[in-house]
Amino acid sequence: MPAPDILSRFAAVLLDMNGTLMFGGDRFGPDQDYAATYRALGGSRLAPEVVQATIAACYDTMERIYNDPGRCDSFPRVLDTLRASPSANGLDDRELKLLEGVVAHHERGQVPDPYAVSLRSLARSHPLGLVANILSRKELWLEEFRRAGVLDLFAVTVFSSDGSSVKPSRKLFDQAVSALRVPRSEIVFVGDSLRCDIAGAAGAGLATVWIDRAGSGLQAGDPQPDFVVRDLLELVPR
Repeated sequence: MPAPDILSRFAAVLLDMNGTLMFGGDRFGPDQDYAATYRALGGSRLAPEVVQATIAACYDTMERIYNDPGRCDSFPRVLDTLRASPSANGLDDRELKLLEGVVAHHERGQVPDPYAVSLRSLARSHPLGLVANILSRKELWLEEFRRAGVLDLFAVTVFSSDGSSVKPSRKLFDQAVSALRVPRSEIVFVGDSLRCDIAGAAGAGLATVWIDRAGSGLQAGDPQPDFVVRDLLELVPR
């Protein structure tokens, strides 16, 4: 089936975010200058090595939990994870909230213009929803959606950080489906993660489109999507 015809079979579309319509986020690792971000946000009290160590420990902890299938409905908040870090011992709430902001700024990506255009086109034919895994509170993401001119296109936005569940938890998909008020059989989910998006959406009874951006193909034992494309842009007629 030609890619532009896939979505015509469905009444509504749910979308993943990172790697699907937002890019350039998740800037974590030893090459990142977290201390510079801390200073840019108004921080001055903490030594650079304390900032570096605290953010690295927070991200490492959350990444480990994120990849644990048994924790998809007991995922911690950034602020609580920071507070529990030994390197953050004794820090007051102001400093912890500054560090929380550092995590968010390094996590958030951008919606490129071609994807914003495609979302606007898609919204003319389908109700749209978003189901996104993020570590941080959603305010910076909503700000980016406003900048890109796409926030009002979504009938529902479900961000994992609003609660304690992350995809592939069914709870997030069910929340979006309930808000759309479209029969589950008429909704398709589009995402780039086989584990989080395809397995999670299929487990919630949704049809799925996998974005295989790398062209790696499916391997034995992988969750099986209903459709495969290389990019979200392939799905939207121009």
